[in-house]
Amino acid sequence: MTIKEMNPDKKKPKIDYPCLWLYKVVGTDEEEIRRTIIDIMKDRGYKVSLSRSSKAGKYRCLNLETEVADEQDRNKIYTALGNYACIKTIL
Repeated sequence: MTIKEMNPDKKKPKIDYPCLWLYKVVGTDEEEIRRTIIDIMKDRGYKVSLSRSSKAGKYRCLNLETEVADEQDRNKIYTALGNYACIKTIL
């Protein structure tokens, strides 16, 4: 059962673009994740900060904050991040 099926009246939240967007990027190698972000973001303005580490220290979570112009722009960054093997999850 999908979320929409569970709550058919629930609408997608309205996002006013352009806006700042925060991606939580999770992987095992912090430096490799940072290099990946640099590669994806190129000349675009962004901020990266360490968020958390797993209890055992195997996983690192970095915050990536950038301004997105629209939903297509937001999804493009999300998809690009997901194309790298060093990144396990994006929230």
